[in-house]
Amino acid sequence: MMGGTFAHPDIALEFASWLDPAFKLYLIQEFERLKYNENYQEQIEWSVRRSLSKTNL
Repeated sequence: MMGGTFAHPDIALEFASWLDPAFKLYLIQEFERLKYNENYQEQIEWSVRRSLSKTNL
């Protein structure tokens, strides 16, 4: 039998960030890093598609 308290991940993260401001800062920094990497990847894909379309002309 399992014991303990369970919460939805969003609620758990919010509660943990409320308990520890350093953890909240870490979450914010990681989110920003992930968004930056996502945008960079999209720019690369766009550039590759553009180059491929030029060669097909």
